[in-house]
Amino acid sequence: MKPVFCLLLFCCGLCQMSALNIDDINIRDPFILTDNVKKIYYMYRTSDSIMADGKVRGGVEVFTSRDLKKWNGPQTVMRIPADNGLTGTVWAPEVHKYHGKYYLFATINSDIKWKKRKEGWGDYTWRGTQIFHADRPEGPFKPFDCFVTTPMDWMALDGTLWVENGTPYMVFCHEWVQTEDGTMVTTHGGGTSRKRMHACKDYSGAEIMRTLRDEVINRGIPVVEFTSAVELIKDEKGQVAGAVLLNMETGDYMVARAKTVIIATGGAGRLHYQNFPTSNHYGATADGLVLGYRAGAPLLYQDTIQYHPTGVAFPAQIYGALVTEKVRSLGAMLVNVDGEAFMHPLETRDVAAASIIRECTDRHKGVTTPLGSGVWLDTPMIEQIGGEGTIEKRIPAMLRMYLNYDIDMRKSPILVYPTLHYQNGGLEIGGDGFTKAISNLLVAGEAVGGIHGRNRLMGNSLLDIIVFGRNAGKAAAAKAKETELGTLTLKHIEDYAEELKSAGIESEDVSPLLLPHYARHER
Repeated sequence: MKPVFCLLLFCCGLCQMSALNIDDINIRDPFILTDNVKKIYYMYRTSDSIMADGKVRGGVEVFTSRDLKKWNGPQTVMRIPADNGLTGTVWAPEVHKYHGKYYLFATINSDIKWKKRKEGWGDYTWRGTQIFHADRPEGPFKPFDCFVTTPMDWMALDGTLWVENGTPYMVFCHEWVQTEDGTMVTTHGGGTSRKRMHACKDYSGAEIMRTLRDEVINRGIPVVEFTSAVELIKDEKGQVAGAVLLNMETGDYMVARAKTVIIATGGAGRLHYQNFPTSNHYGATADGLVLGYRAGAPLLYQDTIQYHPTGVAFPAQIYGALVTEKVRSLGAMLVNVDGEAFMHPLETRDVAAASIIRECTDRHKGVTTPLGSGVWLDTPMIEQIGGEGTIEKRIPAMLRMYLNYDIDMRKSPILVYPTLHYQNGGLEIGGDGFTKAISNLLVAGEAVGGIHGRNRLMGNSLLDIIVFGRNAGKAAAAKAKETELGTLTLKHIEDYAEELKSAGIESEDVSPLLLPHYARHER
């Protein structure tokens, strides 16, 4: 089956300092507050001071800018008071405006011993999130009381403000060090300073899809299987009015009429850009982008696609399959044919992919495979770091995938090479999922363009599905109640054909492609 799309019916003033370029400022966990009236951006970061007794007292500083390029500062906006219950380092500050006041959420790390870690490791120290308040974004911020706001018997961090139906909430993380029963698993991603990714072993995507599928079944939502969209239908007002569908088994065409349409067709890896392999499903041939563009919806960043640095390079039967980034985050190192590490282990995906390609093509230090070359991913290192059984516990799907081909990644390294993984660009939308040119056409998932810009941080693709999918669903249901359709037409196809002709573009390609051409007679 190829899921195609959903049819839904229903101051203290800051002192003036010399301006700094953004490239000159190094910040972990930055937070930017926008003042739309003053046209000022406030960027907050942590800072530390060594006191006379040798203890560290944390604080928060702010930079200001009018263009996000040149910044003034820093200026201290909060220093933890000496009589505070915790006076250690500060993590992840956030400042939010609420009812005319400004609230600073900061994680305070103490020197209070929490519990012993594994043998040879230091103790965990206790931490929690505290809220400070001020009349201005420049501070000074003062605490409401002398201790953290999160529960005293919890290890907690990374508080933020959420307002729903007029009621403010603090959302925070009950940290994994206290919930070691499998309730929550967190890990590092490439380019992150702290563990911010939550996972269900390496079945996270499968679990999300299982939950969504079960909900669809429980609610009795009709699903048309083995059926693909081959064209959007519009009316004389320029609205989308449904789609022409093709039954992939019988070859029959049918018309689905709808007051709103959500395109959720995924990416484009099966087009095999630059002849790279792909981890994408077989239907990832950019069909939704073709349909939306022909109907008049603009594209954004369609020239960018993310290469996952670690796709399977051997065996050939699973060439291009995804080797999850969790493998590297657990400690597996990338090394060349000589056993040399050639990059920092937690570089971002684009750097990692480029480094592997350079190692194989420019430096000729890759390992030859039946389909090309690759580098070693030293998976046995995971069990050296985390102990025997770590791979079985944390990445069982990866382990079993390789065991199917008599490769035990607990004992032997695996060969990897970049694979086409994620489409950064797509159909341009607003925050609610609507395209900018067609009033009742929405997009969700990987077919969306602009959520991540031209690149994406590890673990953030789920935003497309979970956040923007939810937004699009709610918005489409509301829009359907007020939409009145006119006469159905495919005139936009005729207009598109005329546009191609006038531009001198001729092609025998049939679009949408639906499925890649892998059979010999199709090539």
